[in-house]
Amino acid sequence: MILFGACGGESSHADRPDVLLICLDTTRADALGPFRRMGSGLFDGDRAAKTPFLDQLAKESLVFSNAWAGSTWTGPSSATIFTGLIPPRHGLILNLWAQVATGRDERKLLDYMADVELIAMPTSVPTIPEHMQAAGYQTVGVSTNPNLCEDFGFTRGFDVFHNLTDVPASETVDDLLGLVQALDENRPRFFFLHLNDPHTPYVSHAPWCQHTTGEGCNNQCRYRSEISFLDAELRRLFDSLSLADDAVVILVNDHGEEFHDHGDIGHRYSVHQELARAALLIRAPGVQPRRTDLPAHQMDILPTLLHILDLAPPETRDGISLLGALDDAEQRLRPLITHREGGQDGAELWGLTLGRWRLMEEVPEGFVKLYDIEQDPLELNDLSETRPEILAGLRGRLAKLRADLKPIPFEHIKVNMTAKLTEELIKLGYAGEH
Repeated sequence: MILFGACGGESSHADRPDVLLICLDTTRADALGPFRRMGSGLFDGDRAAKTPFLDQLAKESLVFSNAWAGSTWTGPSSATIFTGLIPPRHGLILNLWAQVATGRDERKLLDYMADVELIAMPTSVPTIPEHMQAAGYQTVGVSTNPNLCEDFGFTRGFDVFHNLTDVPASETVDDLLGLVQALDENRPRFFFLHLNDPHTPYVSHAPWCQHTTGEGCNNQCRYRSEISFLDAELRRLFDSLSLADDAVVILVNDHGEEFHDHGDIGHRYSVHQELARAALLIRAPGVQPRRTDLPAHQMDILPTLLHILDLAPPETRDGISLLGALDDAEQRLRPLITHREGGQDGAELWGLTLGRWRLMEEVPEGFVKLYDIEQDPLELNDLSETRPEILAGLRGRLAKLRADLKPIPFEHIKVNMTAKLTEELIKLGYAGEH
């Protein structure tokens, strides 16, 4: 089965292909067929989510099996995708939801948020939709996560952007398809779709999960069914869009989800692999379908897309074009950073991936962990005490990377914390004691 061509044919705007960027919220990479790792336990064998559409899309795509996220919650990681900058550079590290995800009494959220000043993406750095708009694209986007809002800069560059709340992928896809009807088929189109289904609260979807309550069902069962439901809706989207052969498709998650992998649930203060691994695939004309273990990162999506479209690379960027690095041996040892704000007393958590090694360090003066992800991909065996020479080298490397960081001037904003936003926050599980 070929996903493209049979329904799309030749592009009606040969100078620029359509572009579809899909972001899957809270979707751990190993829960998706193209990124599943045998022996992962939680999503191996019969416990795996069924993703036949993505399995087929991967066969027509460049699949990155060694990709990493900029952060482990939606705002910072999505800003990294949009700007090509790591979180400490774009500054969106303490967004609305992070501010209140520390066990505050939900009855006091409105009072607490009334005077909180937050940070938006810097307007001096063009985002993906702004680059697309400047290149003559019609730009439409639909998101179901309230983090991706106008206040933080995510609507910049979109002709139309809908931020829906508490709706399933079926309604989100319908909304995007409705927007498509108003577009000019003779001009290139950029579509952005952010699907929030795998986020809590998990919902049971038949036939993938037959249970609603009781014996035989748990959060993992519901979570897998959310992903399979999402996979089916993506198939419907592709069938309805009738994308041409030369359409560019990029699919990525914002971060993963933990199910007691390291003693916790959800996606809280951690940069372990179940949260930090990125599921990244690219389908584009002239790009040979294959799997690669080239180190990749969410910050690479913007420069890679501009490379595919033969557009000038962004002036300010941390990422690289992955297409230009596929056969570059030096890029096999590029350092990749995952950052998480939100520790006690202002502490922050850094993850450094360098070849086979992963360092996790809380600063200032917090815990340190070291893993050999080639031998221990699930990060279960901390080597910080038994490999002191490796640990010292990586800590030194991370310290230099942090010292060399040059943040873009931050843009402070105040968010209108309405009762409606508070209700959304509580429903997503970001408020109250955890």
